[in-house]
Amino acid sequence: MLACETHQLEIVVLRCDPIDAPAVPLRLGIGKFPTWSIARSPDPLSDLDRLIQPIDLVSAGGTQIWADYLSALACLERMEQQIVYDRLRSIYFQEFDRPTSIYILQTDLTPIPSALGFLVEERIVELPSGTEIYELLGKYALPQDDRLIRLSMGLSHADLEGCLRKIDPHRDPYAQVERFRSKRMALKGIRYMPPPQHTEIGGLDLLVRWIEDLEYRLSAAAEAIGLPYPKGVLLAGAPGTGKTFAAYAIAAQTASPVFALSIDYVIEGGGLALPKLLTTIESCAPCILFVDEIEKLFGQGIDRRILATFLTWLNDKLAKVFVIGTLNRMAEVPIEMTRSGRFDRTFFIDSPDEGQRVELFRLFLKRYDKRFANSDDPVFSPQEWQYLADSSIEFIGAEIQQVTQDTIARVHRERQTLTVTIDDLIETTLAFNSMYKRDKKKIHDIRNMLVDKADPASSGKRNFLPDRQLDPYTPIPHRN
Repeated sequence: MLACETHQLEIVVLRCDPIDAPAVPLRLGIGKFPTWSIARSPDPLSDLDRLIQPIDLVSAGGTQIWADYLSALACLERMEQQIVYDRLRSIYFQEFDRPTSIYILQTDLTPIPSALGFLVEERIVELPSGTEIYELLGKYALPQDDRLIRLSMGLSHADLEGCLRKIDPHRDPYAQVERFRSKRMALKGIRYMPPPQHTEIGGLDLLVRWIEDLEYRLSAAAEAIGLPYPKGVLLAGAPGTGKTFAAYAIAAQTASPVFALSIDYVIEGGGLALPKLLTTIESCAPCILFVDEIEKLFGQGIDRRILATFLTWLNDKLAKVFVIGTLNRMAEVPIEMTRSGRFDRTFFIDSPDEGQRVELFRLFLKRYDKRFANSDDPVFSPQEWQYLADSSIEFIGAEIQQVTQDTIARVHRERQTLTVTIDDLIETTLAFNSMYKRDKKKIHDIRNMLVDKADPASSGKRNFLPDRQLDPYTPIPHRN
């Protein structure tokens, strides 16, 4: 006589978007509709009775689908919760004559109770693959090209189908899908930006050289010889030194879309929000994940699961997601995050020296005054450039940009021209209250902390001015 094959109960929590929940069972091939839902609450039964009722039905075997069961469970009194835990544990160790499963469709971030942790497997419902998107585009008679497929990535199945159903055939379908995805991702704490257009970085020659090497590392040629996909880069420095601009320049140079992670959304959602966000980002690969002020993820009072989840993902991710993080305070970043294998490099972006300040002035001026677009034309004399460099000591890139814009605006308002003089620029610069003047000590503290912990983004050897024997802090003579 053959022994009867027995099976153990499988309990799986499926995390998905609310809009996707009705279609998930059919899409995964586990059923058609939830067999228990928090919305179905027969009045004669107490909340505890309603939660025990589906458990009692499991003894018959087969598959059950419970919608937002964890949310209802979290609303019970502690003693009532314990009764449910005990009942689930008792059936978990039963033997069944046929495969038996409980799928919990969870549409919010309610955590799995620690008492059930060893019983339950947790999964995040995968977003549509490229093949599924291709089929959906064909279903709605839309272009099935690579561009529209990539613009559709990151949307849930129900979201994407709803978007494609509403496409206006008389308008650009690419713009419509891109706009819809941007709005949907913003609700999830992700800001989408197309590949930026600006590619020039002023003054940061070592960082520029590294970006040129990065272009090769991201290419198919590097992949063909077995080089691993780069992990990411940290850009550290005082506020306004150009870290965010450098991040956008990396994206522009590599023609990669950028997805900016909302730190506040992650902190509010805790350790459970981050895995869903990272799954969404991975579905859009290859891309860049930009995390501004990344040190906020590891501050005091932040859920420790966030750190563990993020470090594990940085180390183990296989998707082609290049991470760019900016930070102001290195002391708050755990040392294990900066090791090789999680980020490829950490660059220190300091205040520009005099040659770099001149380069930045030229970079920003040429957007308005075409004379500065010709690199062979100095426009001003070396002595005039020296006066401008002396008047802007310790100015950061953002301040040089602001001074340039203020000068252009004033000159155009007063003289109806975009042709600026060196006197125009110096007048605005001397009147500007720079961050260094306001917070000298804080900037020195940031600089001293980073100088030995990160690679310099600049060699400091970009000479645009002739050598001189002059104290740079000597006041600039008045010019009539």
